[in-house]
Amino acid sequence: MDYVEQSHWDDGYRKIEFATASDRVTRWIRRHVPSVAPGTVSTAFEIGCFPGRYLSYIGTLGFELSGCDVTPRTAELAQWLTRQGRKVGAVVNADATSLAPSPVHDLVYSIGFIEHFEDYRGIVAAHDRLLIPGGTLLIACPNFRGAVQNFLHRSFDKRNLALHNVEAMDPSEWAKVLEPMGYVVEFSGFFGGFDFWTDDGLERPSTARKAAAFPFKVMGRALQWVPNSPAWSPYAGLVARKPALPAG
Repeated sequence: MDYVEQSHWDDGYRKIEFATASDRVTRWIRRHVPSVAPGTVSTAFEIGCFPGRYLSYIGTLGFELSGCDVTPRTAELAQWLTRQGRKVGAVVNADATSLAPSPVHDLVYSIGFIEHFEDYRGIVAAHDRLLIPGGTLLIACPNFRGAVQNFLHRSFDKRNLALHNVEAMDPSEWAKVLEPMGYVVEFSGFFGGFDFWTDDGLERPSTARKAAAFPFKVMGRALQWVPNSPAWSPYAGLVARKPALPAG
């Protein structure tokens, strides 16, 4: 990764416990990704899948799960998903940018991945190389780019902000990669109402700084239903459909 050394992730993941996500991102996914119809097989691939919170959630929709990550615990994730009763394909220890083109998946997505790369357009293209014609491509990441969010993170979360490519947090730019390929963009924008969080393990803020940030965190829990805005909504996202092959 361009913005973060892999050792940073490996250290943070060493003791993390596996769990299934249930949050504003999963609610957004549910609005755009229907459950797999009974008796059919659909596969999903998550780029940068560890620690598997969203991969596990996608499994609850009936998808067979595959994904890649370069953290050493990737094999443990596959085992945990199997124990949860999820359908597991291939969860592999691999770099997404080096995977050979293999357009076999019905859904290819990433959550909180693209914003750690300088060449974020190349990351969008990496999704395409794994997606079948007619399939769904989904990308989401935090929004530290908007005026309100950027101000808050510069004020209270500066070290964490430095680990992110703010320029990559722009779904309109992701769409510009896909539209020339014939993709139909179904959603490109921001979601989650308002929320704010900090990585206090990185920042080690003073008591005064914690106290100053606290009201914004409380507001975030209360204001998830306010209208979405690129200035203050906590997440950026895109959903697009890959063109199907011509009939006949």
